[in-house]
Amino acid sequence: MFYALDADDILAEVGEGWTEFALANDGVNLAPEQVIGQSIYTYIDGVTIAEVYRRLFARVRSTGRALRFDFRCDGPDRRRHLRM
Repeated sequence: MFYALDADDILAEVGEGWTEFALANDGVNLAPEQVIGQSIYTYIDGVTIAEVYRRLFARVRSTGRALRFDFRCDGPDRRRHLRM
């Protein structure tokens, strides 16, 4: 699963598996046609986390270099460890 952002952090594309992942996690109104064109920050909970992501995205854009990190993306009844 992946997503792509434009230069303003607007969701421009979501990849295969997006819908299944959203449904498996009780995602409401998360169909691709509903999220594409929306700010990524609409879907990031918390001011502090949103600011971390803003800085990460800005760094990638300014350096042109990929950045990878591990993070948790827990669901209602499961713990997930993912890599971005």
